[in-house]
Amino acid sequence: DVEFRREQLVEIGGQPPDLARLPPGCPFAPRCPERQPICEQAFPPTVTVENGHLASCWVAPTVPVGGSPFGQVPRSLPSTLI
Repeated sequence: DVEFRREQLVEIGGQPPDLARLPPGCPFAPRCPERQPICEQAFPPTVTVENGHLASCWVAPTVPVGGSPFGQVPRSLPSTLI
């Protein structure tokens, strides 16, 4: 018996970057409401966030499992992530 969960994706406003000229750092940084200074400087590492789910994000390790990243992320990252 397979159980499917329906979840609504959170929309990120703005336009995606030009793939021919990606900015330094995370390509989502210019339009991410939770961006940190490190997001614009270096591409984020890929981390496991839950049961084998991966994310390439500097902020993902600070988001509670199952929580929305918007409004729950600390405004400064722990020094162990930088």
